[in-house]
Amino acid sequence: MLSKRWIIAIVAAALGIYQTQSFAQVGQDRSGQNVIGHDQAVQAYLSDGSNQIGTTAIVSEVLAEEDEDKSSSFFTGNGIDIQIGSNASVKVGAGLRTSLNLVEDDSPNGSQWSSDFNLDNLRLYLSGNVVDYLGFEFNTDINNANGFDDPDDIRVLDAVGKLEANDLFNLWFGRFLPPSDRSNLSGPFYLNAYEFPYVQFGYPGILQGRDDGAAIWGQVGEGAFKWQVGMFKGTDGLPNGDDHRMLTARLTLNLLDPEPGYYNQSTYYGEKDILALGVAMMNQNDATGTIDDPEDYLGWNIDVLFEKKTG
Repeated sequence: MLSKRWIIAIVAAALGIYQTQSFAQVGQDRSGQNVIGHDQAVQAYLSDGSNQIGTTAIVSEVLAEEDEDKSSSFFTGNGIDIQIGSNASVKVGAGLRTSLNLVEDDSPNGSQWSSDFNLDNLRLYLSGNVVDYLGFEFNTDINNANGFDDPDDIRVLDAVGKLEANDLFNLWFGRFLPPSDRSNLSGPFYLNAYEFPYVQFGYPGILQGRDDGAAIWGQVGEGAFKWQVGMFKGTDGLPNGDDHRMLTARLTLNLLDPEPGYYNQSTYYGEKDILALGVAMMNQNDATGTIDDPEDYLGWNIDVLFEKKTG
């Protein structure tokens, strides 16, 4: 019997009424899941004949006591900011996604609805600045965030050092998201659907689209135009016997409101008018094939995001 297919979309009232959106993405290959998120959202999404009801939330708490003489703290949309002196600061936060999957005739006896509760993401965020131009980011997630491995393990998601001189030149190094497609740079908390587009699954990486390496990036017009270029580990070991590194790049042009920063969102829920054009590329020699017959890897992506407020 064919499964019933519903599509339900529920967005928390706190996010406001999202009126018009259009999102298109074409390309090749894989990335995993990503970073940070909305303050609070509730969504439901149907996939492969199942009804998946998911909850997305950002939860934050203060992990350091306030020193009345040297520091202060205040709550922001994505966590708690703790100011230390005049230049240094630390932000602490957490992200949680849970879901319930219901599939008709998928119970152990094959005649009833199955019901599976999932812990999709449980992230802890720590970021800040040592001085104005030198920052860091450290994030963790459960090991089975993509549905694999032991859910009781915690893994390093991001570990980034950031040299941010000005808008035109920034250097990031460590483990983080390479320049890639819009969905990968949005992450599960800033996506416009509960599940990632299948087109993402193909880019080489370590965990949820991350890889170890370095990238330089910049922006003009506070994010009206952005460029990102990086070198990352990619496929490590055979057939990559000569130890080639993976080159990555992305260009983004915003024709309406700008999108500042390295990351982006895949929906702004009516906060911005967006017409964004993006193109990304990943290339690594001898990354696929066999030891005797290695082949080069080339992944590319074109994405377009259009959102327009109608009232």
